[in-house]
Amino acid sequence: MFTAAILQRRRAELGLPVDPTAPLFAFIGRLEEQKGVDIILAALPKLLATPKVQVAILGTGKASFEKMVNAIETKYKGKAKGVVKFSAPLAHMLTAGADFMLVPSRFEPCGLIQLHAMHYGTVPVVASTGGLVDTVKEGVTGFHMGALNQDKLDEADADALAATCTRAAEVFATERYKDMVANCISQDLSWAKPAQKWEGLLEELVHGKGTVSGAAGTVKKEAVKVPVKEKIPGDEPAVSYSSNVRLPLKVATPAPAGATEPKAAAAPKTPVTAAPMGSWRAAPTPAAVPASKTYKPAPTTINPAAAAAIKGQAAPAKPAAANGNGAAAEEKPATPAAPTKVAAGTK
Repeated sequence: MFTAAILQRRRAELGLPVDPTAPLFAFIGRLEEQKGVDIILAALPKLLATPKVQVAILGTGKASFEKMVNAIETKYKGKAKGVVKFSAPLAHMLTAGADFMLVPSRFEPCGLIQLHAMHYGTVPVVASTGGLVDTVKEGVTGFHMGALNQDKLDEADADALAATCTRAAEVFATERYKDMVANCISQDLSWAKPAQKWEGLLEELVHGKGTVSGAAGTVKKEAVKVPVKEKIPGDEPAVSYSSNVRLPLKVATPAPAGATEPKAAAAPKTPVTAAPMGSWRAAPTPAAVPASKTYKPAPTTINPAAAAAIKGQAAPAKPAAANGNGAAAEEKPATPAAPTKVAAGTK
């Protein structure tokens, strides 16, 4: 287990006198205005005027702040040390071995450094903003210095920081400090309780009921109305946000009584052009012919002999032509046609 005495012995890193009765205030973070490092630097003259108080600053950031942090060892020899680098081992040793953790953030939505410090039993001294107000209880698990000016360095903020650290240093020499350390360590800073609250909230949203853990034990949460999408005629069916959410199906909406189904509009006719010669496409459908240009087929002339043959009757006799004497010429029998010779292999 790291202690302030073990940390102070690392003179190569800090170079501070070994004095278990001297409260050690540590700062770990980015050297920027948001973290309030400029407020610490402005408060150092008054803060280090308190007997036995020691300060250690670890971090990197703006060049101007890095230069000022490097200079505090010379300016406040034996009482302050600045380490401008990123060192995870030293950060752990400072968190575990310091007596107080300085967190003068101008704004801090949540903040983790104060949670790490309390887990190690290091009492945080914080600005009264954001998540620092939610997680640090004044006089129980830490000290509050009030809200700080977010726009500029205010001398009143530096005075508030120095005064709060002086108050914490006075508590350090009493039994109350040990109680505050015990309060910090005994806290459950895990996700166990927040997870139960989230579970109860989700159950309430999904099922309309849930349970949460409170000061009176496990209590049942009041049911809330489940949000339902308003049903619009012609739209998809209403969707209820429940545990069995499914994608809505597109269903047909029945027509009102007495309504007639609208007829589909006829598709416009597209003129068809004839396919070119040699094309393998199907023959186009001919366009409709106007009534004024209707074409009628020509009458068919039938050979009387062929018609008689079809009906099974003898062909009518052909009148004989008259000869030069006026008498009918004798009809000669028709000479049968000579048979046509078919070449072999043809049909």
